[in-house]
Amino acid sequence: MSRICLPLLCILSILLTSCASRQSSEQENDPSQNILSFSYRTSSKDISDHWRYLLFQQDDATVLQATGYDKKGQPVVVNASIQEPALQELQKIIKKYDMQKWEGFRQVDTGVQNGASFALAIQYENGDSINARGYVKTPPNYDKAKDAMKEYLAPLIKKYRKTSTATPATEE
Repeated sequence: MSRICLPLLCILSILLTSCASRQSSEQENDPSQNILSFSYRTSSKDISDHWRYLLFQQDDATVLQATGYDKKGQPVVVNASIQEPALQELQKIIKKYDMQKWEGFRQVDTGVQNGASFALAIQYENGDSINARGYVKTPPNYDKAKDAMKEYLAPLIKKYRKTSTATPATEE
């Protein structure tokens, strides 16, 4: 009897592990992880690095609001309803660089003047959020994530800059 039970227990263990793995994979694609709003601000000594991005769902569209400066120091303002799946693309960047692990990051180097800073606030449909900020100090993968976000958002800014309608709301 015990010779039969041991193989059955092994098979049951494999089946349970397989189900748990499948459930974890399904949770990664869970629609409850849809982003409601995405806010990102960055600044440094270089004025062209001073940007504030806000993206959120409004009715059936994604709204992009951005303020910043171009390489010549000229102000850039965008407030547009966009067709691109921006929030879904940003979610891919968030997953790729494990940005969910940034939740609660708050580090400041008070010994540095005129250093780079950032603030990130992401709200999900299911109530989860990611809130992080830093001055000179950054969380793991920050530079790579920053570059990926900039690479994705810069063409949107360029595209909608000419069709922008109004000045974005001011930051809290």
